[in-house]
This record gives sequence, C-alpha cells and structure tokens, in this order.
Amino acid sequence: MESEFSREYVNTVCEISENHPVYIVRPIPEMPFSIYKGLSLKARLFQGTSDISSPLEHHEKRTKVANLAIDAAAEKCKAQIIDPIPYLCPNGQCMGSKDGESLYYDDNHLVDHGNVQLKGLFKGILRPL
Repeated sequence: MESEFSREYVNTVCEISENHPVYIVRPIPEMPFSIYKGLSLKARLFQGTSDISSPLEHHEKRTKVANLAIDAAAEKCKAQIIDPIPYLCPNGQCMGSKDGESLYYDDNHLVDHGNVQLKGLFKGILRPL
C-alpha cells in the first residue's frame, strides 16, 4: 500500500511538473489532542497557563511514509520542498501553543497565530507579479 501511494504521488507530481513548477509543503505537525481545549482545561484546573508541545520524533514517525514520497517526487520530478518544521518545531519540540496562545484550531489546523509562526517560509520562493 505504501509503495502504491508513493508511486501514484510521484506520478502525479511529475505529471504536474511537466508544465508547471511544483512546490511541496511537508506536513504540518499534528498534535495529540485539541490544543485550544487543552489550554482551556489547563487554565481551569491549574489556574494558570503553560505551553503545550509534542516531540518532533512523534511527528517524524507519523509522517515518515508521506515524507519519503515527497522526497522521491522532489528528486524525480524536480519539485521544490518547503519545510515548515524549522518554524514550528524548534529544539526538537513541535509547538502547539506559544506564550499561552494556541497555534491550532484543533489538533491539526493552524489558526492565525500559528500561521504567523510560518513567516518567512516562502521567502525566496514566491516572486512579486
């Protein structure tokens, strides 16, 4: 199943890249639970705030198959990889919140505060029209 996924992914990327430049964004880290709800619960139970994070190694394990397919497509099809991990997972921890504010709407969709962490991700890639 994994090899079929990878093969079809690479074929699709290569087909697109025949006529267009292709940029692939690696997966955004998924948190183990809803960060917004987790922060609310922490505040109610412990009368304070602290940030929530998840180990980078959990994200790497969860996205291994997808990242192998992305790497294969980038190599074979001349696609460019855009990696959000340096922005969201400093020091081996993927941030679910920062300064007590959730970066996620739930466990895998960034809110505006999360998107702000990606500032600079596309620098040097997108050109003004």
